[in-house]
Amino acid sequence: MRCFFGVPLPASIRKKIAPVAKEILSNSANAKVVSEENLHITLRFLGDVEPTEILSSFTGFTLEPFRVKLSDIGAFPDKRNPRVVWLGVSSGSEKLVELYNRITSLLHLESERFHPHVTLARLRSRIEQFPETIPELEPFEVSKFTLFSSTLTPSGPVYQNISSIPA
Repeated sequence: MRCFFGVPLPASIRKKIAPVAKEILSNSANAKVVSEENLHITLRFLGDVEPTEILSSFTGFTLEPFRVKLSDIGAFPDKRNPRVVWLGVSSGSEKLVELYNRITSLLHLESERFHPHVTLARLRSRIEQFPETIPELEPFEVSKFTLFSSTLTPSGPVYQNISSIPA
């Protein structure tokens, strides 16, 4: 099953940032905008795995809650040639990196460059106008992360919550 670990966003945050993603769609005919219900912070993509085997590694896993604040729009590889438009983490980034490192270590995975963000859209061509502003977003608490399954469909991925850690 195609899976990843992520931090679900509170509904109030998703509701505020969804219009920013839709603005990207209006500025690029070839944008795949992440739907409001799918907005999250990806911690670690796992690929095709057996969820029960992955979850068994997290028995007794503890997580001290911390706060995250989203702000600033950016792009990969950069704003001049954007392929992925994202919302960055202005506060709590170091805790997300620490969580990424714990997951990577526990699963004996190779560490990769990790930049905490919320993907808003994927672009197949240039964007006419890059969004520069976002609504003011309140910090939110991260007290768990989730193992999601990801099913690819012609209209975009469908994510399903398999389990949250700690439960």
